[in-house]
Amino acid sequence: MNWIKKLGCLCAAVILATGIETISSYAIMDREVYEIPLGQGMTLKKINEVYDSGVQKINIVTADLNNPNIKLDLLFNKNGIAKRGKLSSMVQQENNVVAAMNADFFSMTGSGFSIGAMVKDGKQLSTPHYQPNIFGTVLVDGNQKVAIQYIKSGTYLNNTTKGMTTVANSINKQNGAGKGVIVYTSEYRPTTLGVNGTRPNLVEVIVKQGTVIDVRIAQPATYIPTDGYAIISDTASGRDLAQRFSVGDSIELKTEITMNYPDTKMAVGGGSLLIKDGVATTISKKVSGKSQRSALAVTSDNKVLFVTVDGRGMDGAIGMTEAQLQQFLLSQNVKDAIVFDGGGSTELIVDSKVENKISGERAVINGVSLKNIAPKGNPTTIKIVPLAGLFVQGEKIPVAIKVFDENDNMLSSASVSVSTQGVSGNYDGRNMTFTGGGIGQIVAQSGGASSSMAVEVIGTNPNDPRKTANLQSPTFAMVTDTYSQQGDIATQAISAKLQQELAQIPSVVMLGNRDSSLSSKVNTVSFANGQVQTVGNTSFLLMNGSNGSLSGQWDIIQQALNQPTTNLVICMNSKLQVSGNSFDIFRKTVHQASKTKNIYIVEKKGEFSSYQEGNISRISVKDLNASGSQLSDIKYLVFQENNGVLQYEFKSLFQ
Repeated sequence: MNWIKKLGCLCAAVILATGIETISSYAIMDREVYEIPLGQGMTLKKINEVYDSGVQKINIVTADLNNPNIKLDLLFNKNGIAKRGKLSSMVQQENNVVAAMNADFFSMTGSGFSIGAMVKDGKQLSTPHYQPNIFGTVLVDGNQKVAIQYIKSGTYLNNTTKGMTTVANSINKQNGAGKGVIVYTSEYRPTTLGVNGTRPNLVEVIVKQGTVIDVRIAQPATYIPTDGYAIISDTASGRDLAQRFSVGDSIELKTEITMNYPDTKMAVGGGSLLIKDGVATTISKKVSGKSQRSALAVTSDNKVLFVTVDGRGMDGAIGMTEAQLQQFLLSQNVKDAIVFDGGGSTELIVDSKVENKISGERAVINGVSLKNIAPKGNPTTIKIVPLAGLFVQGEKIPVAIKVFDENDNMLSSASVSVSTQGVSGNYDGRNMTFTGGGIGQIVAQSGGASSSMAVEVIGTNPNDPRKTANLQSPTFAMVTDTYSQQGDIATQAISAKLQQELAQIPSVVMLGNRDSSLSSKVNTVSFANGQVQTVGNTSFLLMNGSNGSLSGQWDIIQQALNQPTTNLVICMNSKLQVSGNSFDIFRKTVHQASKTKNIYIVEKKGEFSSYQEGNISRISVKDLNASGSQLSDIKYLVFQENNGVLQYEFKSLFQ
């Protein structure tokens, strides 16, 4: 079944569709949308949009924040924000997480810190970026109302005992204590910096529950109170901290967020605002190129969207520019949207599984999560959602199986037993693999709940019944590369023998380089790459392999599938290497056509072999070449029509 990985195609039902909004300059050829329920109204939507140039693979998690059981929350490494961490590890450190996505941009050198703001459970853990109107912020209040906007950076330490205010550069940003005053919390690092040879002027003021408990001058590191913070400076003028703060002083930590958005319970930074009040904005900080993307958006009725886009050619994914992401989000009718860190940082986890395509899991500074905090009950409902349009024997087919209680809470920890009826197969927790073809059911059980889904599995047969031996009256023949090299006696002998046999066959199709002295002496069917030719009740399509893909060939594939003939032979040379979603669409379309047409795929490879997949015969052939070949291995392909069906044989020149 290796041929599957080399084919591509066109979805006949949609190639002529019009009016579909796209984010590509190419016409959309196929669009598949799968929606997986996640409980309490949350859903995961998986979108595949296929273009001639590749595919856009988009994931969208949607949740209604008006539901009191749903909470939009901040994730970070609880072992220290500065250490960064994998999103999957951050999810494991929390409870009730249904979905999670990477969030802010961050420093990748030295101790990590977020570019923008961080607030969790009302406590500010990082300040916005110092540049105004460049990096946006997502704010969530106590009623789970979401605002996305640009916020100024500002941190103020009000000493109410002495009646003076100290301006700090930032909170939990490793931009150097030598550049001014910074504030560290225990969430960022457990201890202060401590004096060393590069920090001779270090002053550290320790605050616990709003009161100064220690003023440390050039001393070793100490623990930062979990209910407080440390005020640190390493400049010569930083020693002024020792005069501005004394043990017992009452301190109020104020920021632009706490002063202007006092009800903020959660906040996280990001990049440019892409949409504001339903209108596309000017992108403030461009991250150029087409790549993986992450974004958060909110609708006018307070539904939040986590959006990821695959890219970098993985599984044929094109990726998006920020402008294309902006246009896509506009098509989703969102009110506000912000772009998050993308590229290798892009990651979406749903029900503890990574849903987007990643080459490896990068350690990031933070993420956002959607939690279902409702009490969980016992299994009452199971939902089975296939994530492919075709089930083929022997292949892994993604199938989502989710268990819910009586209140529509997804039960991630529920044990599920999956079996099949009518067809044989197994489930690995994410994919179904069928070991036979036919019509049957997938059956899932958990506790007292059960569910089933009807499936039709396309079977494969290593012994294609259309392959036979000793065809007496071949209708046509197909030969691969032939060479009449002067002085090469063996090759000339092959050509002479082949000419003798082909002269008895009504029609001959040349697949590959042709020997003009041979083709001129037999009944050659003349057609060029990328053309359809009909002989009797059979149509031939010779695919163009010059560019190594099916780009630009979708119209001719459609034309071949629409021929009124009973049989269609699709010929592919060895240069044609198509995979991913182009292949998926091709196979889906060809199998649909095979319900009313006998289809044969002939591909030049290094062997003579065949097998059957549904009503499609997959045939591999090799060049006619005397070099290194056994006499019994020098063959050509012949077809004979019997009762409207083509039978075929690998006919040996030398028995």
